[in-house]
Amino acid sequence: MLRKSVSLIALLLVALVPTAIARSWPEAPRFTTPLLADDAAAPASVPSPSASADTPQNTTADGAQASTQRASIAAPESAPAIAAVGGGVATPVERVVAPGAVREHEHWTPMLLQSATFLGIQHAGNLSMDWYMRWNLLHGKFFQKYADSLKDWRWTRWNDDDPFLDDYIGHPIMGAITSNIWIQNDPIGRRLAFQNTREYWHSRLRAMAWSAAYSAQWKIGPLSEASLGNTGSEKLWDHRLRKTTNGTGMVDFVMTPVGGAAWGVAEDMLDRWVIAPVQRRNDNPGLMFIMSWLNPCRSAANILRFKAPWYRDYRNKDVMRLAQQ
Repeated sequence: MLRKSVSLIALLLVALVPTAIARSWPEAPRFTTPLLADDAAAPASVPSPSASADTPQNTTADGAQASTQRASIAAPESAPAIAAVGGGVATPVERVVAPGAVREHEHWTPMLLQSATFLGIQHAGNLSMDWYMRWNLLHGKFFQKYADSLKDWRWTRWNDDDPFLDDYIGHPIMGAITSNIWIQNDPIGRRLAFQNTREYWHSRLRAMAWSAAYSAQWKIGPLSEASLGNTGSEKLWDHRLRKTTNGTGMVDFVMTPVGGAAWGVAEDMLDRWVIAPVQRRNDNPGLMFIMSWLNPCRSAANILRFKAPWYRDYRNKDVMRLAQQ
């Protein structure tokens, strides 16, 4: 699994990086530090929701003072703006929105397309490297073998007899990629760099839930290892373990989303404190391509949406401009 994961990421980089760079380069040709608010006060165009409805605002026009009133909006109905703190790293600032405004929801169509593309690449990798899977797919009764796989799955066993690197490195890599697919299609989560805030952790928990659903489909869904690869339908001799096994267990159902979430948070931390400072000083594409290997899973997810591996929504001037509106 680890070899397959590394091979898939390398395949993504080689096949899609040129197109991703070409498509994303015109949008953000140079790195710009977002300018919305500082730690002390929000900008005049972004009123603070903490002010009461009776608090007057003073504005100056041609030397005359005019008083206006504004209504505060409850925090759950407010959308986050982005503030540049900590040297250009984006963090959320509560922004008042008009009453009745509709919150922007997740972008399901691109999310499903990107997930389907990643699923296709995974199965292509399995089919190209596993002759037995190819033989099973072309011989026998497809639905009967699929039913046998589900019936014989070891639901009460943790270990699936795969190598340690497969279960505890390869599957978290897969989980981090699918989590990033959710994050980059979440209008709120994609604007958040690493930070200890409720908005950040909620967005990552939602991404972990999406990763868990993807993992379940990968293992036992209609387009899964169980359906296409017939995993679990029969016991085979494992030369490494020197015993028979059907290669099933519950470890991947847990390690893919949970390990992937931890991996993704680690990448967020590296992006904030290692990649971002370098990019502020030198955003040369060659250097950024090298730095993007510190965030391999986010880079792979970026390529799936045809963005450069080092692209970040919270360091993109167009996204930041929308956050201010």
